[in-house]
Amino acid sequence: MEKEEGFWEIHDYKTTKKLPEQKELDSDRQLALYQIGIQSQWKGIKNIQLVWHFLHFDKELRSERNPNELERLKKETIELIEEIEKAKQKDDFPTKESALCEWCDFSYLCPLRRHLEETAELSVNEFLNLPEVQLVNKYVEISEEIREKRNELEELKEALFSFVEKNNILVVRGSDNKIKIKFENGFPTKEKEPEKKLELEKIIKNAGKWEEVSFLNSKALLKIIGEEKWEEKLMQKLRPFIIPQAEKRIYLSRLKGEETL
Repeated sequence: MEKEEGFWEIHDYKTTKKLPEQKELDSDRQLALYQIGIQSQWKGIKNIQLVWHFLHFDKELRSERNPNELERLKKETIELIEEIEKAKQKDDFPTKESALCEWCDFSYLCPLRRHLEETAELSVNEFLNLPEVQLVNKYVEISEEIREKRNELEELKEALFSFVEKNNILVVRGSDNKIKIKFENGFPTKEKEPEKKLELEKIIKNAGKWEEVSFLNSKALLKIIGEEKWEEKLMQKLRPFIIPQAEKRIYLSRLKGEETL
């Protein structure tokens, strides 16, 4: 709308319950593109203000664009159009899921949503008889079994660790196999000592050595300290973080023929 000769305002009404910061409005493309369209159609425009009415807050916010910002937006928009055209020629449109998917009218074309759309109206029997549905259900069933077994395995490991520590042994014999327990040094972990872990990471990063330990790979770091590969001043800072015998590992191997029961 034209407020007075040469002075325009472009208005947009929003029902969102989130009030944006000014910097978000200053980078908004929608109304700025409207401004480009208006200025290309009518001459003699001296100034355009972009105006948002946030109804939930009963608040009006404004922004302006200078010629350089509009020119940059034109260039970026043209580049985006060209990118879309190239994707169209190659039939290559990567999916991008968001909250807006629920309101999309083209779910039947989308790899992420098509199967949901196609099966939504099936009867229970029709749905359950689909081979792909049976595959998913079987996958879930086995995954849950694995998760239960994994928890059971962790309990067995803790029981074995407790037994060998209490009895001061490192190898435990079964009917056909034996288990060897190894205790190895370690470092603070995110689960047990998050603050100390962050402190250790900071020391390594400040020393410019982060990539050498593969984002704090304990084995790599222990090897570097053990072989004294870094300067002594840095290693003096790192050694206090070593936790003796923090890592417990199980190695399973077959018993020899004469040892089996």
